[in-house]
Amino acid sequence: MNVDRPLRKDNQGVKYRSISFEISFLYSLILGVILLAFSGVLYFVLFRTVHRELDRELKTTAVNICSTINSYLEVRGEEAEPLKFALEKAIADEEKSPRRFLFWTSSFEKRWLQQVDSMDLQEYFINFVSTTKASITRSPNMSEDLIDLIRESVVPSEDGDPTYKTLTYKDRRVRIINYPFTYKDQDHYYVQVGVYQRPIIDLILTFLISVVISIPAILILTSFIGRLLVKRILGPVDEIAAIARKVSHEDLSARVQTKYNYQEVAYLIDDFNDMIGRLENSFAHIEEFTSHAAHELRTPLTVIKGEAELALLNTRSMEEYRQAMNVTLEEVHRMLRIVDDLLLLSKIDYRPEVFIYEQFDFVPYIQEIIQQTEILVRDKHIRLEANISGRAAEIKADRVHLRRLFFNVIDNAIKFTPERGLLKIDVSVKQEYIQIVVSDSGIGIPQDEISKIFDRFYRTTNSPRGGHGLGLSIAMSLAHLHKGTIRVTSELNKGTSFFITLPRV
Repeated sequence: MNVDRPLRKDNQGVKYRSISFEISFLYSLILGVILLAFSGVLYFVLFRTVHRELDRELKTTAVNICSTINSYLEVRGEEAEPLKFALEKAIADEEKSPRRFLFWTSSFEKRWLQQVDSMDLQEYFINFVSTTKASITRSPNMSEDLIDLIRESVVPSEDGDPTYKTLTYKDRRVRIINYPFTYKDQDHYYVQVGVYQRPIIDLILTFLISVVISIPAILILTSFIGRLLVKRILGPVDEIAAIARKVSHEDLSARVQTKYNYQEVAYLIDDFNDMIGRLENSFAHIEEFTSHAAHELRTPLTVIKGEAELALLNTRSMEEYRQAMNVTLEEVHRMLRIVDDLLLLSKIDYRPEVFIYEQFDFVPYIQEIIQQTEILVRDKHIRLEANISGRAAEIKADRVHLRRLFFNVIDNAIKFTPERGLLKIDVSVKQEYIQIVVSDSGIGIPQDEISKIFDRFYRTTNSPRGGHGLGLSIAMSLAHLHKGTIRVTSELNKGTSFFITLPRV
């Protein structure tokens, strides 16, 4: 019965445990972690880069100031007055822009003052100090508090290299360079150049704000795109589920069309279609099996019912009652054989683990079967010829059920062999296998029916009454279970040969 069921995705309680939700969530989570890690690395690189550039700019400014002072001293001499003039004009002159030149100012000093103006030092804090931290001159934009703070930041370097330090002045960060300056090759001073770090902080804050805004936006966008991709990838699953809902015992013809390029999806679709195909074959087999089983059991039940009705219809003699009971008992035995064979087939198909395999010598085993066959052929006066060629051979098999295989084939040969006929059993031990040939001189099998004799409940047109068409089918199933084969050759009115092959250990 095909029952319409709601889609699982409509169930809100299960929605957040779906594959699509987990994939989308993990996709967004992994992307978010990657973006955060990348932003952290980028922030670190940006932070280091801008600070390095700021330090380079401070050093360049300090070098230019020292170079400007030295250029004046090289012309005017390294006396106290030229040094004082150079320091005041380069660092402390409050009238730098626009500069006013007096008429007695020399042409050199005019060019030098123009060079000082070109450095544009208005945004810098500049302080010229001695090694004893005494401030000699400073830029006019510095307060006393800032001068004291910057003077205390002088840290002499052992190798004469400039040193850097970050100070906090009125809740604002100031970056300072202490650049050494030598006067007359013996007096040592420091040119301190500082600048507010506000532009750097603004740049970093702008970057952080951009990260805070962009990452959630990117995650929302990628989550939406991820859901579209997941929906596309899992589309075949929805189609398979839709086909599965259509499948019922009434219609097993539905198949999923292989129209997707994903290799894994193609495997899933192929396996799903194969499963439906196997189910279809199994249902067809069950239907056929049930039909044949019902037909086979109907006949003995009808006979039993008829005999019982005749026995009860009128008063019968003791002999007639005995005959009715014999017929009933014979049909009951037939029904029991059918039931036993059906149970055996069920074990072969669905419970192969119940078979017990053991290793043993096949030659004495088949000799015992041949001896028991002599008893079976005695009533029909059939002549039995047996030939065993080869040495001992080990096989691994279930003794009981392998015996059932041979006696089903032998019983079939005896059934089709007339009285005083011939039954031959030839055993050949080969290097890798054992071949057993059971031949009879019976009525034979029509060529167009040889391929059908192993079908369940199939009986040939010249089959005598009493069989139920399961013996050879069981024999073939048992042969396959033991990794063996059965092959048949037959000629009408001359006989039939069954070639049974079993692997050696």
